[in-house]
Amino acid sequence: MEDPRTRILFPSWECAALLARAEAAAGPGSELDRAWTEGDVDLLLRVRRAGGSVVAGADAPLDFVGISIHQNPRALVRHGFTPVEVLRTATTNAAEALGAGTLGVIRPGARADLLVVDGDPLRDVAAARVEQVLVDGHHHTVRELLAPYAGLPREPAPATAPEARPVAGCCRSRPATPR
Repeated sequence: MEDPRTRILFPSWECAALLARAEAAAGPGSELDRAWTEGDVDLLLRVRRAGGSVVAGADAPLDFVGISIHQNPRALVRHGFTPVEVLRTATTNAAEALGAGTLGVIRPGARADLLVVDGDPLRDVAAARVEQVLVDGHHHTVRELLAPYAGLPREPAPATAPEARPVAGCCRSRPATPR
């Protein structure tokens, strides 16, 4: 929730649900969540050990859908991936999975959208705070990209917000349980 992208781009009730989930994570009702996370981690580690590629995506299993592409790298490192392996999940591994060898690399003839980060993600992926992006030759700052949304009024949570439910990973499903 410290990331302004989360506060600006997510509805207020989603932010409240994320905060409640984080606070409950250390509580007694979170054993099932921990078991699911351990299962997801085990799956990713087995894929890696077997020589498979782990690919970053908005549906990555270790964090909230949508923002996971930004937060999942930290979780992967906490569970045994190196920072280099994590960066490859969003670059070369992703390009290979899409059959797009000219993506995910910086070399002559390749197509590259670039991120400018504050920090050294090869030492600490949490230091990979995106500050600027170059997309199709156009430069943008994160502040500039968030600006159109920052001034929008925050809507209150609906009177009957839908119940948050666990999300299935790509390779297996999880039972929906009440929170």
